Amino acid sequence: MAKANGTVEGGDSDDTFRRATEAVKRRAGDALRIVFRYEPDSVDVRYVDDCRLDEDLLPRLQRLQERALELGDATASTEIDAHGEVETVLAVHEDAVVLYLLVAPDEGLVAVHGRTGEPLGGDLL
Repeated sequence: MAKANGTVEGGDSDDTFRRATEAVKRRAGDALRIVFRYEPDSVDVRYVDDCRLDEDLLPRLQRLQERALELGDATASTEIDAHGEVETVLAVHEDAVVLYLLVAPDEGLVAVHGRTGEPLGGDLL
């Protein structure tokens, strides 16, 4: 997990999220629907697929943010140092694949992909 100040080795927190967003966008291709950074009281949308712009995304973003915060709490209490700085959770649903990058218990990045044969090009970050 991240250090207490919210940064990860090798850069500041915003740089970490920028690099993670770019990596997700490169690997996801046309399946990528949305990418957002979250904290307990805010959501910063980093990418939205054009076909999603006419939808009411706020309720979905709030549900995903709440789930990410729950996952962050769960992983914080079971963290194993061998897993590295960022916990990654991949949730596969009937119509979507959700990638949670948990940088800290209360901060991370969420990427939603349409369900394809090989989400993220067949590999993770």
